[in-house]
This record gives sequence, C-alpha cells and structure tokens, in this order.
Amino acid sequence: MMNKNKNVLRINFVDQLKGLAILLVVMGHIYIYKITDKPLITGIIYTFHMPLFMILAGYVSTKSIENSIHSKISFIKRKFRTLMVPYLSFSIIYGLIMAGPHSIITMEYKAPFWFLLILFILHLVKLIINKYIDKNLIFAGYIVCSIGALYLLAILFPTVSTISRLWYYLIWFYIGYIIRKYKWMDNVVRNNPIVMIAALLIYLIISLIVYLNTSNIFNSDLRNLFTGISASVVLIYLFNLSIKFSIGIKKILSYLGKKSLDIYVIHYFFLIPFPQLNGTAIDHGSFLLTTSFSFIVSVLIILACLFTSTVLKLNKYVSLVMFGEKI
Repeated sequence: MMNKNKNVLRINFVDQLKGLAILLVVMGHIYIYKITDKPLITGIIYTFHMPLFMILAGYVSTKSIENSIHSKISFIKRKFRTLMVPYLSFSIIYGLIMAGPHSIITMEYKAPFWFLLILFILHLVKLIINKYIDKNLIFAGYIVCSIGALYLLAILFPTVSTISRLWYYLIWFYIGYIIRKYKWMDNVVRNNPIVMIAALLIYLIISLIVYLNTSNIFNSDLRNLFTGISASVVLIYLFNLSIKFSIGIKKILSYLGKKSLDIYVIHYFFLIPFPQLNGTAIDHGSFLLTTSFSFIVSVLIILACLFTSTVLKLNKYVSLVMFGEKI
C-alpha cells in the first residue's frame, strides 16, 4: 500500500510540473505572438519549458511498454490515438481557419502542434531502444552520449532541421526515461541540495554569459541543452521542498497538468482573435506590468480552453475524433 501511495504522489508531482510548464507555454506564446518579444522574459521561459515537458514525458513513459508483441502493438495504437489523432484534427482545423481548404492538402499550418508529432516519434524510438539495447546503466549513459553526438552533428549540418529537432528532444525524453528507471529522481535530484545548487549555478552562469553577450560559444540549442537540464533540476527540487505547503496551488497545477494536452491544442485558437499589443502601454510597460498582464491573460485563456474542452467532450464521437479519447 505504501508503494502505491508513493507512486500516486510521484504522478501528482509530475502533473504539477506539467501544469507549471503549460502555463509558461501559454505565457510565452502571448509574448511572442501578441506583445513585442521581451528577450529577458521569453529567454527565461524558453530555456526550460519544453525541455521540462520532454523530461516529464520520458519519465512517465518508463512503465508504459511491456515486452510482448501484442502489448507493443497496443501501445503504438494507443499513442497514435492519443497523440496523432489530435495532431491531425487540430492541424486541419487550424489550417482551415488560417488559410482555407487548400491547407488540408498542404498541411502548412501544422507547425503549432509539432509537439504531438515529435512525442509520438519519440515513443516509437523508445520501443526500439527497449528492444535492442541492453538494459543497464552503462548502456543508458552510452545512449545519452550517442544521442548528444548525433545532435551535435545535426547542428553542423543545419539543413537537416527536422532531424536536428528530433535528436534535440530525444535527449530530454531519454533523460526523463533513465531518471525514473534508475530512480535518480529520489536518489539524486529531489533529495540532494548540492545537485540543485550546482544546477542553479550552471543556469545562472550560462544565462549571464548570454545576457552580457560576451561569448559566442553557445549555439542557442546547445545553450538550451544545459539550461534546460539545470532549470528542470532546480524546479523539481523546489517543488519537492515545498510539498508541505501551497497545497491549493499544487492542486491547481496538478489539474492543469492532467489537462495540459487539451490546453496545448486549444489555446492557439484563442490567440487568433486576441488583439496585437505592439506599441501599446502594455508593450512598453515595466517588467512587472507586462508579466502580470500576460499571466492574467494566460489564466483566462486556460480557463476558456478547459471550458471548450469540457463542452467538446460531451459528445463521445467528437472526443474521439479531436482528442483521441476512447469511446
């Protein structure tokens, strides 16, 4: 019973971090699409929000694949239904709104929903890794190093941008996978202040170098590789540290984490009619004003997404076609 309760706490812990990450996704999109890009704010958000999502996705994927052929086929079907069905459905709807019927053929407006496609591919890659790679810590480290090397090669040949992106997110996904498989979350990350302090220093030093623009040694992706890991470690530790208080906030974040896919695919549609704020008082306001405004708008958009999702799912066929939920 104790192990079961511990697993529930861990899943809640992951949901809380996913809730924080999806809030930051919406805030970041408000800045980029509707307000003049603020390098300081978006720079902070974009250094870790997607890496954090991928690490958490890899973390929860550890127990989702069994060894039998039947379970692997069922796993692929389930992932196609829950990831690729929303990807295709919302890409088509978004394209119709933005460009008209011809976009159904060209799929030119599929880009906003890239996360679902990448995540589906990463689960397929994980199947291959599970089947053909020896399951021990040495090989786990070897896989991470190999992925990193291939990613760096992709940076040297940027014309293959899709491959570059795939390897980039595979690093995060697989890190999350081995963190749970070898229980690093408890043994290294969550209960070790030295690791947290080291991660915080790495994040601050790299961010300071980039902010001062004193060196060009950090390619943006390479920079995010380090800042993404370090910021994620800091957040995981801090969330674990504050587990005895802020229960209400944690419950809200946990709920948002469970609904993160719905929020992710729907929030783009609420950004379309939202007015541009370039050159307004909000755009030229202080850090506090702009951040507070984007936070309030993000909360309102998220509430609208949750309401829309609830209404759409009242019909089981709509729920299947748009969200891939089982009838």
